[in-house]
Amino acid sequence: MGCLGNFLWFIFGGAVSGLSWCLAGCLWCITIVGIPVGTQCFKLAALSFFPFGKEVRYGGGAGSFLLNILWLIFSGLALALEHAALGALLCVTIIGIPFGLQHFKLAKLALMPFGSGKTTFLKKYAAWLVSRGEKIGILENDLGPVNVDMMLLKSLEGENCELEMISGGCDRETHRRRFRTKLIAMGMSGYDRVLVEPSGIYDTDEFFDALHEEPLDRWYETGSVIAVVDAKLEPDLSEAADYILASEAACAGCILISRTQEALEGETAETIAHLNRALEKVQCGRRLRAGEEILCRNWDDFTDADFERIASCGFVPADYVKRGLRDKEPFDSLFFMNSSVTEEGLRTAAARIFGDPGCGRVFRIKGFFKKEGMDGREAWSELNATRHETVISPIEEGQEILIAIGEGLNKEKIERYLQGGTEG
Repeated sequence: MGCLGNFLWFIFGGAVSGLSWCLAGCLWCITIVGIPVGTQCFKLAALSFFPFGKEVRYGGGAGSFLLNILWLIFSGLALALEHAALGALLCVTIIGIPFGLQHFKLAKLALMPFGSGKTTFLKKYAAWLVSRGEKIGILENDLGPVNVDMMLLKSLEGENCELEMISGGCDRETHRRRFRTKLIAMGMSGYDRVLVEPSGIYDTDEFFDALHEEPLDRWYETGSVIAVVDAKLEPDLSEAADYILASEAACAGCILISRTQEALEGETAETIAHLNRALEKVQCGRRLRAGEEILCRNWDDFTDADFERIASCGFVPADYVKRGLRDKEPFDSLFFMNSSVTEEGLRTAAARIFGDPGCGRVFRIKGFFKKEGMDGREAWSELNATRHETVISPIEEGQEILIAIGEGLNKEKIERYLQGGTEG
C-alpha cells in the first residue's frame, strides 16, 4: 500500500500535518538554542508527509527526557492532539483506519520525539558480561592528552570489572610501548576477558601485532572485533576519514549501527552503502549487509541472543591497501580546559560552531561542565554535540574540559564561540 497510501495520505491531510511540523521546526530554529529540536521537527515533517512504509524506532536517555519535557510544553501537546483527533475521526469511517493508525503513530512521536543519542555500547556490553559472572578488564585507549571517555565508564567499576587507561599526549612509538606494557600488566590479573576501547582513530594492526609478541602471545587470544558506525554518518567525508572508516570495519566480525532510533530508514541504508564504498576504495573484497555482519537495531532492545552473537563474532582477516597516515593525524582534537560556560551558552556555541565553515569540519564536541541544579547545588553534566543534535546529561563526576574533534579545525574561532562570542 506504500505508494498509493502515501499519495492519498498527502492529499487528504498529510500535507497539512507535515506543514504543522515544518512550522514548529521554524519556530524552534529562530531561538538558535532550539536548532537541534527544529532539526528533529523537519525530519518528522518528512515522515508526516509520507508515513507509509517507514518504521519508527524509539530510544531513551536522560538527555532525551529533558528535551521531551520542553518539547511537550511548547509544541508537542498541540501536535499530538491534532494527530489524535484526526486519527479518531478517520478510524470511525472504517475505510480510513489505515490512515488513522498513521496519525496515532505520529501522535506518539509528537509527545516524545527524541531518542537517546549515542548510547555507549561498551557500557551495555560490559554490564552484560559481568551479569554472566565473567571477570573483565577494560582498557580505555586514547591518543589525546586527556582521556575523557574514562570518566563515563566509572559506574562500571566493581569486583568483576576493573578499568585501566592510556592517555596519549605523546608520539606514536611512546604510545605503542605504553599500550603493550598495560596489556602485560592486565594479562597477570586473571581476567576472563579484556575489552580494548580504541576511542576512534586506531591502527588495528597495532593491536593484532601486539598479541603475537612475547609474553602476550601466551596470555591472550583474539576474541571479537566490533566496529561501531553512526547511522547518521556524514555523507561527504574526506579521503582520510573514509580510509579510517574502512580500515576499522574491514576486519570486524560485527558492525553495530548506532543511533538507529534517530535515523530515518533511508539514512541507515545510505550509511551502509557509504561503508561499502569506503571498503571498495581501499580494495577490500568484503561487502557488508544488514542482518548479517551488520546489526541495525536500537541497542536498548538488544537481547541475550544479540550479545551472545556479538561476543562470539570473532574477526575477519581481510586484505586492504594501507595508507600512510603516520606523519600526520587525519583528525584534529582541540582541548579547552576550565571553560566556565553555562548550559545555554554551550548550546548556542555548539550551534554556531557547527554552522560556521570557518571553524573547520567539526564532527563532535564533547566534555563536561558544572551547572546549578534545582536544589541550588552545582552538579556535573556531560556534553555530547554533533551537527544533528546537542545532548546534555547528568553524570556523577567529571572534569572541566571541552574537546572538539574534526578536520582542519580553527582553534581561535572555536574558542571565541565557547567564550560567548557571536562571530568567529
